Amino acid sequence: MTEEKVQEKAVLDPDHEILKRFQEALTDHYTRQIDQRKKKELLGVEVYEAQQVVCRQQKTLDEITQDVENINAAKQEVENQIKERKEKFKEAKEAMVAAEKYNMELQNEINSINLLISQ
Repeated sequence: MTEEKVQEKAVLDPDHEILKRFQEALTDHYTRQIDQRKKKELLGVEVYEAQQVVCRQQKTLDEITQDVENINAAKQEVENQIKERKEKFKEAKEAMVAAEKYNMELQNEINSINLLISQ
């Protein structure tokens, strides 16, 4: 009975012919797992790099959007100033025309008085 226990507990040598196929399959399995992990790591690196690119592009887009908003606000302010100045110019022109009309009336009155005096 002791010999049977010894035989049951006997461990095969790693180079034993019976284990050769098992070791090849195990090596192949581990090699595939390593390759898959490497692919996953590379994919993870690519995803991370893509996220960094998207983040930089989003930051640039935000900056450009802010610039456009600032430019539109400045444009609106300039347009408002132009509108105000046009209104002031129109008022000044109307006042000038009214003053010229008044001057013409005064000049006509002076001419009429001079005619009356010379008669």
